[in-house]
Amino acid sequence: MSGSSFRRRNGFQSARKAESAGTNRARRQQGVDKVEIGLKIAFILANGPDAMHLGDIAKAANLAPSKAHRFLVSLCRSDIVEQDSIDGKYRLGGGAISLGLAAQNRLDEFRLGEQALRELHEKTGKNSAIVAWGDLGPTVVRRIEPFEPVTVSSRIGSAIPVLNSASGRVFAAFLPEAVTRPVIERELKNRMRPTSRGKPITMARFEKVLDEVRTRKTAEVYGDFFSGFDALSAPVFDSSGHVPMVLSMLATAGEFSSDRAGKHCRDTLVSVASRLTAKLGGTWPP
Repeated sequence: MSGSSFRRRNGFQSARKAESAGTNRARRQQGVDKVEIGLKIAFILANGPDAMHLGDIAKAANLAPSKAHRFLVSLCRSDIVEQDSIDGKYRLGGGAISLGLAAQNRLDEFRLGEQALRELHEKTGKNSAIVAWGDLGPTVVRRIEPFEPVTVSSRIGSAIPVLNSASGRVFAAFLPEAVTRPVIERELKNRMRPTSRGKPITMARFEKVLDEVRTRKTAEVYGDFFSGFDALSAPVFDSSGHVPMVLSMLATAGEFSSDRAGKHCRDTLVSVASRLTAKLGGTWPP
């Protein structure tokens, strides 16, 4: 295959490199298998009695005791499992408990968030969404279509910009700078620039916009993310003061600008977000 080649986005790579990549994929798959075995052992402990002997764990996992022991050593190091120093039995450790509590809290947050989202949609009729902070920045995790469909909307799972979206500006205003700065720098590197009503603004002015968001507890953009569409967003705070999600609405240009309709949407958004904050044990800023 020395003369074969494969077309890639950036040119041609040899078959030898492709074979090497296949080998690497196989190695990665083997690594995933090991993680699955470790998780299987953790689930055995979660579903078993309070503590278990090595032999019982190995039997339940269909592993040789020596192999099960190696996995348990790693799980103990990561605090997912702990071993009793007296009888040698294994049980779930503090790390597993923390993961379970975090997962439970997350489920509760978004269950309550979905209820709030439905209320927001029912009272305004607008395209309503829950946006959470993900690896790529603000990410749409829940969405309800408006009563009158619009031609533009963000799909569930899609990432949206920090600089020019209402939700992104809420996160930039209330999350630690260490969290948001890498995403902002990436957007700037990709030639994205902050705008206000479609006109470019400096980063110094953008920082002042964030100060205004902190004061009003809402962010608004007018055609800055989607041309011809406006967005309105508000933060939701949990018991630690963190912002686990943002409630957001999208409407055709001008709908949030009108005195009566705009005030109704803002008041409803703040009311729903502040009550959801209270349900999560958080405090709405004065």
